[in-house]
Amino acid sequence: MLNQLTTKAYINVTESLHDFKNNTKGVTAIEYGLIAIAVAAMIVVVFYSDTGFIQKLKGKFGDLTSLISGTTVSNTATGTP
Repeated sequence: MLNQLTTKAYINVTESLHDFKNNTKGVTAIEYGLIAIAVAAMIVVVFYSDTGFIQKLKGKFGDLTSLISGTTVSNTATGTP
């Protein structure tokens, strides 16, 4: 009787471990999470670093603002400056 109980327990534990090892539920979600973290890190590096896109865009708008403020705009409809 004790030998049968021990054998059944061993089989149940072995099958449970085998099922746990082969269970792939949630793996895809973890992979997508890792990809999202990598993409977010790349966006931060590319856009928000000191030499990144945002800083260069601010510089270009600053240049454009100073160029526009340094010139007079003429009214093309009436021909007056």
